[in-house]
Amino acid sequence: FLGRARMVASRLPEKMLLFLSDTEVTKPKDETHQKLHNFLWDSFIPPAMERTAQPVFQAYIDELIKDLQKNGLPPSKNDARNAVEVFITKYMMNALFGLGLGLVTEAQLKDIRTLFFSANPMRNYVTAAVKPLRLSSCCSPFITRTYEMTLDLVENSPALADYEPSEANAFVSKREFSDIIMTVAGIAAFGGTANQCVNILTEIPDEYPIDVDNKVEVFKAALEATRRRSPVNNVNVIMQEATEIDINGRKVEFPVGTVVAACICLASLDEKVYPNPDTFNPKRENLVSANLNFNMVGFNTTENGRRNCPGRNIAMKVACDVLVAYRNATSA
Repeated sequence: FLGRARMVASRLPEKMLLFLSDTEVTKPKDETHQKLHNFLWDSFIPPAMERTAQPVFQAYIDELIKDLQKNGLPPSKNDARNAVEVFITKYMMNALFGLGLGLVTEAQLKDIRTLFFSANPMRNYVTAAVKPLRLSSCCSPFITRTYEMTLDLVENSPALADYEPSEANAFVSKREFSDIIMTVAGIAAFGGTANQCVNILTEIPDEYPIDVDNKVEVFKAALEATRRRSPVNNVNVIMQEATEIDINGRKVEFPVGTVVAACICLASLDEKVYPNPDTFNPKRENLVSANLNFNMVGFNTTENGRRNCPGRNIAMKVACDVLVAYRNATSA
């Protein structure tokens, strides 16, 4: 998505962080990207992380496991996908925005799930936005209506109740900030975390022993599952100086301003970095230090750098909690 987004910038929020990072390169004195990046990290994500400690979030996970058990465990990829989409929609709307049941209806959650997960380009906001030969959203009343409904929910959510334009958030209006957050949530928090949870449920060998009472062991198992089947594939870098890169034994020079898209999925299977890359092995010595899924290089929980996923701690908490609940269910 991120690589193709530049083709259709007019269809996405003008201040989407991807586009602002472009501006940061072409206009070094423009601090909008850095301010919004820091605001997300310092002011928006910490309360969201705190919310996930509430009992209702464990109830969401218990509900997910019960849903999966209906057709038997281990689940098929399709069963896992369907159950996880319902689960992630509820979980993230509440974690990110404080929109639990009572503030958002089941019918609204169903439409929000469709908006960000449907394979139908007439009903999926992300697909409709990025296809080069896309159908205009004006041709899809569902996308227009549901996105506006979701945007209204986000703008008036508990998470943004005290939001005021200020220097800290680059004086972005509440409506515009809601639009930025909703787009990021649809791409990463919904899509990326859902992919991660499906991998947790279907890609970790059931016979591999994991001590669910050992938080480090659980974390590394979840991180290894994320490495083997990366939930997010592209990272984009704009060359700030002429750079020479060795590609398949041939040196290629990229001039200043070149947008380079690297595939995290392929890099995570590089045999030079991870011997026997398809083998599930959470005991790899470089699993944390060489991980590319959430940070430029190396997983950490605190650094706020240029390409550090601000929601990575929430994503990993969800993954770890789902893994523990699933292992408890299969060992009962």
